Amino acid sequence: MGQIVALESYQAVPSVVQPDQLNRHSFDVSDTVANPSVRALKSAVQSGIRFAHGLVGQRALETRIALYFHQLEAEHWDEFRACVSYFKERSYRFVTPSEFLAASPSDHCLFLSFDDNFRSWHQALGILRDLAVTATFNVNTLPFRDVAPPAEVERYLRRLRHPLSRQTLSLEELKAIHAAGHTIGCHSHSHFVLSQLPRALWDEEIASSRHCLEGILGVPVTDFSWPYGMRGHFSSELRSYCSGIGFKTLANAIPGCQSIAGRDPLNIFRTGWRFDVPLEHNLTNLRINGRLYAALTGRSVIG
Repeated sequence: MGQIVALESYQAVPSVVQPDQLNRHSFDVSDTVANPSVRALKSAVQSGIRFAHGLVGQRALETRIALYFHQLEAEHWDEFRACVSYFKERSYRFVTPSEFLAASPSDHCLFLSFDDNFRSWHQALGILRDLAVTATFNVNTLPFRDVAPPAEVERYLRRLRHPLSRQTLSLEELKAIHAAGHTIGCHSHSHFVLSQLPRALWDEEIASSRHCLEGILGVPVTDFSWPYGMRGHFSSELRSYCSGIGFKTLANAIPGCQSIAGRDPLNIFRTGWRFDVPLEHNLTNLRINGRLYAALTGRSVIG
């Protein structure tokens, strides 16, 4: 019961803030509709940028690689097996965030992570067990389906804009994922763009979310990944804040930076793995050197 009370308490604005000063839903992008023509143009430009970098900026695969996924539906399992098998055949071992950071440059290791909050993770535990793979699951604490109001869960899912997944985890399913040997990290409470939030909401979006996970699992939660994850979605002030409240690792979603992926515990660079493209397309994304583009624009060279 204490866990549910803790979750419900997140909905309240901290008492130091007057109710008319903050409207939490004003930071919600779930109702924003992108113009299809604009999206198509951006996609075409991004494809051209990726193609150019693929011609001139490819490297060999790094010995240390950080990947992230979102949902893992049954229709993705074959592609997921192919991904895992590729790296296992090349002697990569699957590691926690702390092990990833501690690995030597010659140690072939892969930090595999999942972001958001999807019931499909629990449904895929058998696949992970059969593949002998452990992963890090970075969890949003707002949408547990046995706690959150259905309207809040729906707004959350619209905010993510991921197809297929329409169900979130229950508290017991999260416990089962942890009991299976996987690492649980924090991904904030509501999946807002944290860099757009006033300081008055950081505590409940980040610190309270971490406290909730620790209450559910009974263990410290020391790993965090930024919602959305690009450079404009967090800041040096947010990094300092997260480090100050006890997070040991902070992971972003900026691809094309695998050569420096695990050097800074407060800036782990991960590349997203896509199920809608061939394996070789994803491997090319890992080989592309997009560090300069990311530094200059704050954007992904891959898209």
